[in-house]
Amino acid sequence: MQLIEALSSSVFIIPIFDAIRLYGKEKARLRSIGKMISDFDLLIACTAVEKNLTMITENLGEFERISDIQIKNWVIR
Repeated sequence: MQLIEALSSSVFIIPIFDAIRLYGKEKARLRSIGKMISDFDLLIACTAVEKNLTMITENLGEFERISDIQIKNWVIR
């Protein structure tokens, strides 16, 4: 139980509600150009854009499709 409490106290949950409008716009835009990404990835990306956060990911191919996203890849292979 202490481990769960320690973990939950160190995690900051970012609300997604402010990103819903952008999510809809980006989903429609990506569909129109035939370059869809998964709904959850799109929601995460739109939340990052809306909150002006940098998204850390190795999946540059998909996330670079999102307008105005800031991306960093910390993985070196």
